[in-house]
Amino acid sequence: TTDDGKAIIAYGDQSGTRNKFRQVWYWGSEKNLGTTGKQTHLSNGSSTNNMYAMSFQNTTLPYSFTMSASLGSLQKVTEIPIACGRKGIVIGDSAEFYFTLGDVNLNGNIIDFIPTGINPDFTNLDTLNYYLSTQKFNVTNSSQFDFSIEYGVSDSLNAVQSLAENEFVKFKLQLINANTNNVIGEYTVVTFTKQNVIPYYGESFSINTNGIGNKKVRVRIVVEENIGGEYAMANISAEENVLPKQNQNVISYSGSEVVTEYALEQNYPNPFNATTTIKYQIPISGNVAIKVYDILGNEVATLVDEFKEVGKFEVSFDASKLASSVYIYRLNVNDYVNVKKMILVK
Repeated sequence: TTDDGKAIIAYGDQSGTRNKFRQVWYWGSEKNLGTTGKQTHLSNGSSTNNMYAMSFQNTTLPYSFTMSASLGSLQKVTEIPIACGRKGIVIGDSAEFYFTLGDVNLNGNIIDFIPTGINPDFTNLDTLNYYLSTQKFNVTNSSQFDFSIEYGVSDSLNAVQSLAENEFVKFKLQLINANTNNVIGEYTVVTFTKQNVIPYYGESFSINTNGIGNKKVRVRIVVEENIGGEYAMANISAEENVLPKQNQNVISYSGSEVVTEYALEQNYPNPFNATTTIKYQIPISGNVAIKVYDILGNEVATLVDEFKEVGKFEVSFDASKLASSVYIYRLNVNDYVNVKKMILVK
């Protein structure tokens, strides 16, 4: 560490042929130390200009120590891009609810997250939500960008036991205009309740930006909860992907279309095994509720329960814990109600 508290970690790859370091307060890149050896040690210093790494090479004779140049001078070396992700965590009693966004990639270039600084304070939700965002990046009608997500709970049984009937933890994944903070697209909304606890789900997105135009944007996670939980955040990095590519979801932007009527679409796929997507649209802002019921009329899941502006939306339904059967999903917003059937086949 430096005198002002900045932390740096140094390490070697498995072969010992290349040693690297990263700045903890800016996690999304790594740099070469210019030394070799599997055992790497790092000194403290008043600044990075006074910090050095020492590596011990013990694979071939003669064994040797190699000292790097000062880390301050090495910071001018070209950075090595690495995949990165960020996880938001809400802790309630003994259960942890999490949502991870990772591998954000624009036209082949890695998009990093907002630097966290030294010892960020996550005692309030606003701070957590601020850091659960990528840095700004420019998109055009011909851009292609991809990202992956995963969400779940650390212990589904504890989660069910810790949540009261009206309590929830909600995560939203949004693309926003970086200049106005207006929401351009909302790709996932997952709400954990006593009746809807998802142990794990992962998904990858490929976004067609045709129709967005030239804009500076961010991808962000928005956390909402009413359990009075504690908050935490984790940085994740890897030389390749930080999250597995799974359940690929290709989305085209359609925000320029004017919504003039209510609609609830048939879920797709249908019949489905484990997960399916439900699309809907509303011409007037209002409190939207989408709930799923079994054939006896018992509520089995709440997919959406929040205020929505005018627009088109979609929500994913994970039925991995339910039995094969016919289920009913119901949209209720303002004075509009629509009901459709879906078939779960395992």
